[in-house]
Amino acid sequence: MQATVALAADAFRWSRDAAAPLMAAVGQLPKGQGGAPPVAVDPARAIATCLKPADEEAGGACILRLWEVAGQGGPVAVTLNGFRRAVQTDLLERDLKPLAIQGGRVTLDLRPFGFAAVRLVP
Repeated sequence: MQATVALAADAFRWSRDAAAPLMAAVGQLPKGQGGAPPVAVDPARAIATCLKPADEEAGGACILRLWEVAGQGGPVAVTLNGFRRAVQTDLLERDLKPLAIQGGRVTLDLRPFGFAAVRLVP
C-alpha cells in the first residue's frame, strides 16, 4: 500500500510540474518564524495545492488548499508556524467554522481524495 501511495504522489508531482511549473515571488517571512516553513502537511496523506493571499481581505490572511491523496478519510494534521487563527472555508473562501490551533497544529477532517481549504490569519 505504501509503495502505491508513493508512486501516486510521484506521478501527481510530475504531472503538476509539467502542467504548472512552480512559480515563486520575492519576499520574506514575517519576523519570529525562525526560518521554519509556515505550513507543513504529511505528504503521505495530503498535498498542499495552494498557499495564497486570501481574496478581498487585508491583514495578511492567506488561504491553504489541501487535497487528500491517500484515499483514506479522516483527520489530517497541518503544522502551522506564525499563524494565530485558522478558519475552515469552502473552496470559494467562505468561512465554515473556526479551527483550534493546539501545539502549532490544526486538524481537518478530509474525505478520501477530497479537498479542503483553511483561512490562516497571522
